Amino acid sequence: MKKTTIALLTLLASSTVSAEAELDQTLRRAVINGDYTKVEQLIRLGADINVPGKLGHTPLIFAAEDGQLKIAQLLIDHGARINKQTNGGYTALSAAADEGSIALVSELLKAGADPHIKTRNGMDALMIAIRSGEADVISILMAYNSNINTADRFGNTALMIAASQGNLDVVYMLLLADAGMNIRNKDGNTALMLAAKRQHSEVITAILDRGASTGVTDDHGATALHYAISNKGVKSVNILLNHNANIDVADHDGWTPLMEAVSRGNTPLVELLINKGANINVRDHEGLDLPQIAKVNRHAKLVSYLRGLLKQ
Repeated sequence: MKKTTIALLTLLASSTVSAEAELDQTLRRAVINGDYTKVEQLIRLGADINVPGKLGHTPLIFAAEDGQLKIAQLLIDHGARINKQTNGGYTALSAAADEGSIALVSELLKAGADPHIKTRNGMDALMIAIRSGEADVISILMAYNSNINTADRFGNTALMIAASQGNLDVVYMLLLADAGMNIRNKDGNTALMLAAKRQHSEVITAILDRGASTGVTDDHGATALHYAISNKGVKSVNILLNHNANIDVADHDGWTPLMEAVSRGNTPLVELLINKGANINVRDHEGLDLPQIAKVNRHAKLVSYLRGLLKQ
């Protein structure tokens, strides 16, 4: 009799747990479907608004991902945990920033959402918003963010992300907020280098006009000028040179910007650098001069041109 009673109680408990789990799952589905009325009903029936799904998404995070403002407000009013994270570290605020919903971001911040919480990749809500590109969302997050120079797990700051994307308006916003311009990521890249890599000439100008150094080097000794040349940016190269970038700076392999241009067979850049006074009598750490670098890389016309210059 005792064993039968225990078995029955276990069955009832299991049935209750199963029913609760089903109720919670139904709530998450209702949120995903944007069904406000059903969400309201399920909350009244006792659904747990903080139970996450398999990947750690709570109903509030699902609502934020889809920009469901009214449902999010309902969940918050009934005690949703604002800063709960998914398995990947996303919060409701992260999701709203990614969605680009200014109304939802504002609501979450007012309700106590922490803008400094980071995802598994080290991105806070501001970085995520910059990646999405919504200026209004970025602006309000900056107002709540006490450290705009925090970095993700790759060492990238908010300014680096904006510079890399070529988002000039956001770059201006961050520069006005005194974002660090000469901070290096884990590869040694600065915001200026990342802009030079992608030929975002207006961003390059904005960062330089604010006082960024052209002399910072990455882990291989390359400067922003090296990056601009390696990506065929005549306009970017001109901007950097006009801001006093060292035209003859060598990286750890002994390569100057002119050598980089020669190796790529970029005649317009080679001529530009030479006209700007680049040293043509350079050799790399292996002893190769400019004509030899051109020859190794099969740029026959440049070989003749450079040999002619060296004979003068």
